[in-house]
Amino acid sequence: MNGIAGIYAETAPDLGLAQDMIRRLSHRGRARQEARTDGRVALAQAAGEEAGGIALPLCSVDGGLVLVADGALRGAAALRARLEALGHRHEGRSDWELLFSAYTEYGDELLRVVEGEFAFALYDRTTRRLLLARDRLGARPLFLARTAYGWAFASELKGLLPVLGAPAIDPRALAQYLQGRYGTGRHTLFAGTERLQPGELLVLDEHGDAERRRYWSLLDVRPERLRYEEAAARFDELAGGIVRDAGAGSGAGPGTLLLCGGAPSALLLAMLSGSEAAPIRTLTLAEARETGRDAAGDTHAARLSRHFGVPHETIGLAPVDLTMRLATAAWAMDELVADFGAPARLALAETLGLRDGPLISGAGAGEVFGGALRYHGRRIHRWLDRLLDPDTGGFRDHGEFRGQERALFGPALHRAAQDWRAPHIDAWQACPKGWSELQRMQHLDLVTLVPDRMLAGLDRTLMSHGADWRAPWLDHRMVEFALALPDKLKSPGRYGGFLHRRAQALLPDGLGRELPASPGRVPAIPLATWLSGETLDRYERVLSASAPLRAWLQPEAVGTLVEMKRQGRPVAGRLGILLLFALWHRIFVEGSGDRPGHCDPLDFLEQ
Repeated sequence: MNGIAGIYAETAPDLGLAQDMIRRLSHRGRARQEARTDGRVALAQAAGEEAGGIALPLCSVDGGLVLVADGALRGAAALRARLEALGHRHEGRSDWELLFSAYTEYGDELLRVVEGEFAFALYDRTTRRLLLARDRLGARPLFLARTAYGWAFASELKGLLPVLGAPAIDPRALAQYLQGRYGTGRHTLFAGTERLQPGELLVLDEHGDAERRRYWSLLDVRPERLRYEEAAARFDELAGGIVRDAGAGSGAGPGTLLLCGGAPSALLLAMLSGSEAAPIRTLTLAEARETGRDAAGDTHAARLSRHFGVPHETIGLAPVDLTMRLATAAWAMDELVADFGAPARLALAETLGLRDGPLISGAGAGEVFGGALRYHGRRIHRWLDRLLDPDTGGFRDHGEFRGQERALFGPALHRAAQDWRAPHIDAWQACPKGWSELQRMQHLDLVTLVPDRMLAGLDRTLMSHGADWRAPWLDHRMVEFALALPDKLKSPGRYGGFLHRRAQALLPDGLGRELPASPGRVPAIPLATWLSGETLDRYERVLSASAPLRAWLQPEAVGTLVEMKRQGRPVAGRLGILLLFALWHRIFVEGSGDRPGHCDPLDFLEQ
């Protein structure tokens, strides 16, 4: 079950409206979309074939509870045994029925025992209360709006369009996107909507009151003093169960592993191999070679897969394959994220079928284990950054348009941009005093960049074609373990960081020594090359006439940036950011929110 929507109203809600909302999310669950009203709620569910023939939304045996859910539970067998030892009985229809027993046993504290990657809405018919919850790291999305119809919620912003009408733009969220390349915190680009935060429970009662509860927080992690040998033993025990659980899927069979060339995905393959959860194949995304569209060859990923006896495939993508998917990516991403690798993930999603099970990704490993190179810059640079910007220790302090705000942003956008970093500052300053600078940087990224850029991109692009996914390194137990590790185990140094060192120990000598220091990147649109010559001239003409850019930017903003590009200045990323906003606005604000086909993005804007 992979897409949810609904309304919590003061009077009987409109079933037709809920059906319209879930139709907007049919890509998340292609097999069927069901909706029903029950008292004050209308609940809707989009489901894939793995849901079988069970009635949706799911009801408890006594009929007192109704549920819609997205994602997958973890440790369901152990939770089932725990609840049955307490006297609860289950029909075996779905792992999700465990939520009914957990709620009956623990009430609003049920999330103390429920784990996984999920977003759900649970309605109690007796008390007429609705519980909305999101998993600890924010793997699965959930958006909310207070409207004339009551509270509305959906897995994606586009699911809220039927209750929002013509959405207005929130300037704070737009400034955050332009400066930070993605939005984070509560505010979204649709004014009056918000993200339910990771690790948060929202309870709506019959009086119209809303109570928010944080049921999990990384701030509870306490640093530990561990030697490498102790950490390695604990990691191997913890990782084995997490990885195998992720590889087993959710009734869909073993998954497909995305190999990115570094230690995180190589370790996943080593740990999955030989178990019942071994992947049916591995995939790599690569730039297509000039001599042909195949980017195959005897790569490290291919040799690694061959060693473990798993079929391997390389998907070669030429620049034109990516640019022709950019408008579709703007629709799929739902929120604005300047992710020019999203078209490549769309191409990946197009190749996945139900037989492949979930896609297993090593996403987030650099942030979880503190090995990302941005955490380990030269000390003199870090000292200067801290001096100039103590609010976040000099981390995440540079806006994309830094120094050009007054010249390029219109008055309303310029005012909104003054505090675009507020969620980053809050995340940094909330850290306990005993944490190191590295742990603070990790925490900031884990509560902003990871859920709202990395996981948002993974979820939306893959689910745009109904392809389910798992990210084992972002299991909350692994995140708690890794954040607590001493800094000396995270620094790349001579060993390349903790994960790199574990991979070298667990892989065959030859394959371990060949591991690159950092994972490869998903192929992205080569903006600097594409936006040149006649294409750049056309870009200037089309974007200068764009209604949203004229509304929010200074009149000469596009021309100024284009001229800088002609002079060889590195502003291609900024031009791409503006292009994505224009595409997103055309789809969701000027248009009806329908999925565009593959097309030239400038042609799309000229239509």
